[in-house]
Amino acid sequence: MGPECCVADGVQSPDSDAANADVVARLKARDWTNEEDRKEIFREVAAKTDLKLKEILWTLTSAEADIRQLGVMLIQRFSGAGLAGALLDELHDKTSTQQRLLIRHISRCEPGDVHEIATKLLQDPDKRRRSLGIELVNALPIAQARSLIQELLKDPSAEVRTAGLNKLLEDPNVLDDAGLRSTIHAMGADPDERIRLAVLRTVVNYPKQTSDMHALIVRGMKDESYNIQQIAAEVLGVRLRKGEPELEKALIELLSDGSTSVRSAVIKALLEAPDRARVIRQYLAYTRTLAGWVRDRALESLKAFSKDLIEPIITLMHDEDEGIRLLALVVGGNFEDPRCVDPIVNLLRTGDWWTRITAAETLGRIGDKRAVPGLISVLDDEDARWTVIESLSQIKDPSAVGPISKYLTDPATEIRIATLEALFTFGNRPDVIAALEDRARHDEARTVRDRAVELVRKLETSDAAAKRIAELEAAARQSLPLGEVNDIEKLMITTRNMGGSDLHLSVGVPPQVRVHGVLNRLESPPLSAEEIQELVTSILTDRQKQVLEERLQLDFCYTIHNVGRYRANVFVQRLGMGAVFRVIPGNVPSFKDIGMPAHMTDLVNYHQGLIVVAGPSGAGKSTTLAALVNLFNENKRAHILTIEDPVEFVHPMKNCLVNQREVGKHTQSFANALRGALREDPDVIMVGEMRDNETMKMALEAGETGHLVIATLNTTTAAKTVDRLIESFAPAEQQQVRTALSESLKAVICQNLMPRIDGKGRVALFEILVGSPTVRALIRDNKTYQLLSAMQIGRSAGMRTVDMSLLELVQTKLITPEAAYLRSQDKQIFEALVSPAFLREAMGDLEASPDKAKEQAKA
Repeated sequence: MGPECCVADGVQSPDSDAANADVVARLKARDWTNEEDRKEIFREVAAKTDLKLKEILWTLTSAEADIRQLGVMLIQRFSGAGLAGALLDELHDKTSTQQRLLIRHISRCEPGDVHEIATKLLQDPDKRRRSLGIELVNALPIAQARSLIQELLKDPSAEVRTAGLNKLLEDPNVLDDAGLRSTIHAMGADPDERIRLAVLRTVVNYPKQTSDMHALIVRGMKDESYNIQQIAAEVLGVRLRKGEPELEKALIELLSDGSTSVRSAVIKALLEAPDRARVIRQYLAYTRTLAGWVRDRALESLKAFSKDLIEPIITLMHDEDEGIRLLALVVGGNFEDPRCVDPIVNLLRTGDWWTRITAAETLGRIGDKRAVPGLISVLDDEDARWTVIESLSQIKDPSAVGPISKYLTDPATEIRIATLEALFTFGNRPDVIAALEDRARHDEARTVRDRAVELVRKLETSDAAAKRIAELEAAARQSLPLGEVNDIEKLMITTRNMGGSDLHLSVGVPPQVRVHGVLNRLESPPLSAEEIQELVTSILTDRQKQVLEERLQLDFCYTIHNVGRYRANVFVQRLGMGAVFRVIPGNVPSFKDIGMPAHMTDLVNYHQGLIVVAGPSGAGKSTTLAALVNLFNENKRAHILTIEDPVEFVHPMKNCLVNQREVGKHTQSFANALRGALREDPDVIMVGEMRDNETMKMALEAGETGHLVIATLNTTTAAKTVDRLIESFAPAEQQQVRTALSESLKAVICQNLMPRIDGKGRVALFEILVGSPTVRALIRDNKTYQLLSAMQIGRSAGMRTVDMSLLELVQTKLITPEAAYLRSQDKQIFEALVSPAFLREAMGDLEASPDKAKEQAKA
């Protein structure tokens, strides 16, 4: 195009202007009657050499293709800044399609003009105009767009930055520019998903894969976006097939990530490696460097890929490294695939005791009868015997009854109890009933006899069996040679035989036994101060006598051989010495035994944080603590450390390593033991009681640093438990404590005891607060007064109020509606369940004497 065609050159006469306007108007109005007229008008317009730019711009966006083609020909006669500017002005009031046509023409203008217009559009506050700027950049050849890309990538708008990244896809070699590559790397962590996705696509297409490019792709595996994860996994899978050890290592290091989807994406990519067994071995080896709960999580993630991993895992069960064999066993056990049975049976005879126990436990969980002969063959293994017996009871093959029964006379009490419980799982068989009855009559340990009677009662539910079971129970109690015990031990044994919970010795009255919550006097003369002192001191050590003399009170546990344990408190009162002995059941309770809701077994899946068991004194908190410890002992492979005052339930080592420390005997205080616990590699710490601020502080700290802490507190409701934890700290510290507690609190189990409807004992009443996001926010924001409302609407999250639990106990006929009414928070719930007469009397008595109404309900 010569200078003579430029818009700025030449001067047109008025006649020329009129002629031009006329022929352009005819074109615009489609002023023709036939094809020949149309062609003539097109020729006339094309022949005009003095047309003005503004007269023909409209042709570029015409709806008719031949007019647009004419416009393209005419526009080629113009150049200079005026052309780009005129095209920009023409963008106003056009449809999207027309604007795109004009943008294409702008892109063909002088580079300097295009750059200026693109910059102006991209910086326009109007979103539509910015979109046109992006259109313009996209229309440019990549060589011309390079000067704009850096500006696009620095733009505050995510839309503009994404456009810049997408433009790079036309020629990934532009990343040869180190500065541009650095900018791209920084954008890989952008909060906007579109940006991160565009960065990943750009990097994936860059032919020269450097270490920083690898890092960006691996980072994509950790992205919260599923799309980004999948693209990264697919790309890495392709590269792993080519064999890139550096990528394998980088991926395996992602196993500690907390996201299930991230770990699954890592495994999916690793499965593309040519040698799966080698890569999975590296995977297992790496998990050995992780914390226990992180390792369990990483191994559990392999379960979803059992179909692809079963062969390499079976191969690794024969690995020369004992640790790798154990981890392969754990993974194979999670698969629960029949093909794993024979390799796992072979591991029952390995040298490592923990591998043998794990193999036995895994076979029980798989439940394949082919494992029975192998399990029976290792019943003589003292280290694994308890687990083997339990596993055989899970498989329930009748051929195991005889071999299991041999251990009913094992020297270890816990083995004999485990054997009883294993036989119980085989049901009401004559040989099982006979074996249980024999132990109920003849076992040397009272705990074993009591458990045998209890199991017979569960199997023999007919009315005809009731008398025989009563005789069996009496025989179990009488079989102890009482002549071999001293006077106070006889009283303790009598208390246990009566089904009592506590023995009270007080000056001036006969010994009293609490049965089902009610004190009963024994048929015995009143005790003098001297008699009580002689009874109590007969079982004290010299050290205990010294402590009692110095502190005027003493807590300790006392064990009567082959009978059981008792928690004792001796104190000095106005008339002399007094004492209370709490009966500790011989068997460690399970969740089912204490009536805990089944969903609470999910607590075993927590790896850190704080679980608080609350309730008033005598509400059964110690029993619930023992059930929680037993839950972990049976279902986890972990180190459990208990700090108690005194040690009550003795926990045998099942699947866990259990160390029990007693305050005053093995450590100076709860706080001191907690401080030491952080250096003793525990997974679970049980704190018998949080008595002071220092203990609470240490418990919170332990819960925040990767330990699961289970502790008790003497409070009456779940909400008050949270308040008590916070208010025990100085006001200046309370906000920090709220934040810490909101992050670490997993559950509050607040409990009390209610009289059973059949009069045979008491049943636990549970109020449960779960550390849901809503609860965490209420604690953090100092709105604990709203916790009850959160519990009322949080049933789906596992929460329950006192009233919910009371209603369930009434519906299952464990307590009376009257007892529930008196204990309830919202009495309207229970008004329809009680008689009108009781309701009138209770309402009147509650106003006059709440205690009287409670006694009526209990009666």
